[in-house]
Amino acid sequence: MLGQGKQAEPVQVVIADWDFIESPIVLLRQDSELLRNSTSPHIGVYGQICYRTDGVGILNAHAPQNAMAACMHDAEEIIAQIKTGGTWADAEIQREFEAYWGGIPLISCGLDFSKKDAKVFLPEGDSPPYGWIYQDVERARAIAHSMGVEPHPGGKVHLVKARRPLSVGGAGGIPGNTRSLLNWLRCWDPVIHRDVINLISKKEFFQDASPRIIIQADNATIGFRILLDANSLKVFEDKAREFPHRLRHPSFPPFKIRRYSVADASPEFIYARNGQQSLGGKKILLIGAGAIGGYLADNLVRMGAGYAGGRITIIDPDTLLPANLSRHRLGMDRVLSFKADALAKRLDTEFPWLNIKPIHENVLTYRGIFQADLVIDATGDEALGRAINRRHQALPAESSPPVLYCWVAGAGDGVQAIWVDANRKHACLECLSRHDSHGNWTSRFKFLRGTTKLMFVGCAAVTPYAVSSAMAAAALASEMIGDWLIGDVTPRFRSRARSHGETHSIRDSSPDRLKECPACRRT
Repeated sequence: MLGQGKQAEPVQVVIADWDFIESPIVLLRQDSELLRNSTSPHIGVYGQICYRTDGVGILNAHAPQNAMAACMHDAEEIIAQIKTGGTWADAEIQREFEAYWGGIPLISCGLDFSKKDAKVFLPEGDSPPYGWIYQDVERARAIAHSMGVEPHPGGKVHLVKARRPLSVGGAGGIPGNTRSLLNWLRCWDPVIHRDVINLISKKEFFQDASPRIIIQADNATIGFRILLDANSLKVFEDKAREFPHRLRHPSFPPFKIRRYSVADASPEFIYARNGQQSLGGKKILLIGAGAIGGYLADNLVRMGAGYAGGRITIIDPDTLLPANLSRHRLGMDRVLSFKADALAKRLDTEFPWLNIKPIHENVLTYRGIFQADLVIDATGDEALGRAINRRHQALPAESSPPVLYCWVAGAGDGVQAIWVDANRKHACLECLSRHDSHGNWTSRFKFLRGTTKLMFVGCAAVTPYAVSSAMAAAALASEMIGDWLIGDVTPRFRSRARSHGETHSIRDSSPDRLKECPACRRT
C-alpha cells in the first residue's frame, strides 16, 4: 500500500533488475480509481506508475533496502500529486504530450507552417510503418534514400499552427475517433477546432486518397488521419458541407482516426540540439582526409558545415589503403578510393542536404586555398603545415582567413592545435619554433620528453599511434572551432597530454609572435 489511510493505493511492485539499472516497476491494481481517468499524468496503459526519470539519480545496488525505500517514496509522491490533479497534472501532460498522444511516426523533413500544405512520402508496402512529410521534394527523397528506403507519394498533408501548448484538458483523454477528436479540439482550442472544421468541410479534402492534418504547437507536433470507408466517402461526395456536422452528431457513427507522432529530421532541428552556434552558411576548407581529418569532418558536418548556403571542401590527394584502416574513419568498402571522394560520399549519404566538395590534389597547387571563412590543416604533416603557414602569412591581413592547425604529438603522447588569424600580435605556426642564424630550430614550447620512435615501411617512416589520438586531435580542433563561433578563440595554442604520455606540462596560452620568425616577421 502506498499512501495513508483512505488515500492509500494498493500496488504491485516488480523487481526485475537487482542491479537497479532499471527501476522497480510499480503497478496500480486494476480496480484503482486512478485508472478510470482516461488520461492521468505518469500512469501507463497497464497501470504502470512513471515515478523516476531515466538518467536522473542512481539507485545503490549495494543497499537494496535503501533503493526500494527511495523508489516507494517517489512513487507515493507521484500518486499524491496525481490525486491532487489541477494545474500540476495539466502541466505534466503538456510537457510530455507526445508520449500520451502516441501514434505512427512521421518524419518531418523541415516544414514551413505558414505555407499551410505539405505532402507525404510512404515506403513501399507500408513497411516500415512511417513516412516523410515534406515541402522540399528533393530533400525528402534524399533523406529517404539515406535511410535505405525507396519512397512513393502518399497524399496531401494539411498544416495547422497552434497558438498554445497541446493539452488534454477536460476533453476526456486522447481521441481515438472523430467524435472524441472534435470534442478534444473544441475544448483544447476553439480556433484550431474551427480551422479543422473548415478543412474537412471542403469538398476536395477527401478527394485525396489519404488526407492528413498536422498540428504544430510549442510543446509537440502531432497529426491524425480520418479513416473513411467507401460508403462514407460516397456520402461525403454527395453532401460535403453536411458531412462535418454528421461527424459530430450523436446519431452518426464516429469514424476511427489514425494518430501520428512527428519526429523532426530537419537540419535546423538537428543542429540546434548541439546547443552551440552553427557552421551553417560558412565556407570551410578542410585540408587532409586522413585519420584526423576523417573524424574532424564528421564533427564539422554535425556542427552545421555545408548547410544553409555554406560549403565544406575536403582536399587530399591520397587514396585509402588497407594500412590506413586501423585508425581511419572509413572502412574496407572504400579501399583504393580517393580519401576526399570517399569521405565526402559517406558524409553526403548520412547528411543528404550537404554542400560538400571533395578535391584530390596537392593543396599547395590549389588556387582556392584561402578563399574560405576558415581553413583547417588536419594533415598532421609538419612540413606541409609550415608551407601552408608561409603562404598564409604572405597574405594581406584583410584577405587572410583564420587557419587552424592540429596534430598528434609524438607516438600519440598528446595532441596540440594553434589558431592563426589576421591578428599579427599573436604567434603563427612557425613562431612555435626558435630559429638561429644557422637555419636550425628548436621547440619554443617543449611538449615531448623524448624522441619519437618511428616505424619504417619501405622508404617511408610512419609514426604509430592509437586511433584515440586522431579522435583527440579532432576533438581539440572542434573545441576551438566552437569558440570561434562565439567569437573568442582564446587561448590560441592548446595542448592535451595523454595520461601516460611522455610529455611536459604546457599551459594553454596565446603566445606573441617572435620578432625573428622567418614566416611572419615580414608582415
